[in-house]
Amino acid sequence: MVAKRRTRAQIVQSLLKPAQPRAPAGAVRSAAVRRIHRMGLGARDQVSANATRAYRHAKLNPLVRPLPIGIGAALGVGAAMAVAGIEVFLVAIAVPLVCLVAFGAADSAVATAARRRAKGEIELAAAFDRLVETAARDLPESTLERLRTIKTHLVQLLPDMPTLRESGALGGDDVFFVRQAIARYVPDALSPFLALSVEARTRRFPPGEDPEHLLNGQLDLLAQKLAFLATRADEAQLETLRRNRTFLDRKVG
Repeated sequence: MVAKRRTRAQIVQSLLKPAQPRAPAGAVRSAAVRRIHRMGLGARDQVSANATRAYRHAKLNPLVRPLPIGIGAALGVGAAMAVAGIEVFLVAIAVPLVCLVAFGAADSAVATAARRRAKGEIELAAAFDRLVETAARDLPESTLERLRTIKTHLVQLLPDMPTLRESGALGGDDVFFVRQAIARYVPDALSPFLALSVEARTRRFPPGEDPEHLLNGQLDLLAQKLAFLATRADEAQLETLRRNRTFLDRKVG
């Protein structure tokens, strides 16, 4: 009996949905895991960490960030204990403990607020991770290299997307493209390649018409567009620095 070929829509859906536990042969599984790990730290983890950093810089006054809060709380407790006449060695023990606890609580609160603000972007990064994990074992190294490049640009863009949207550095079409790159464009590029049999992938083709070349060409176009948007985001930050410098020159000069 001939195995039923999956439709393109089914393949795209399988790429985007959370990966289900599988039990492939040990050697195949080990090889796939090694290839995935060469992609580096997952996009979701990087975007989550960078979104927290971006939130601190964009939304928090320097004096109400976790470290100043921890130090302030510790100094306040230490001063209160000293006024109350508590022995010095107890104060010396309590102050660093209070600092650590206050810092941890403040840092956790900031991270939670940042993740809530960038929830959509973090979910997109997680979808990209699932896509790579699902497809990595069946993709050539040249394609994985392009996916690594795309991930680099996504990790740069996604954490700052809320701020970039608010500032107008990225327009609605730009934001739509970044989202669709993960939700549609990359899966749509990969699915026809993955639907091919191994024999079809390795058959002799005219120059530039082999499946690997066609797939990589699409990913190159996506990477170029994302690189352009990442450069535009950097230019927006530089322009902000220039405006701030001009403002201070006028005030101080």
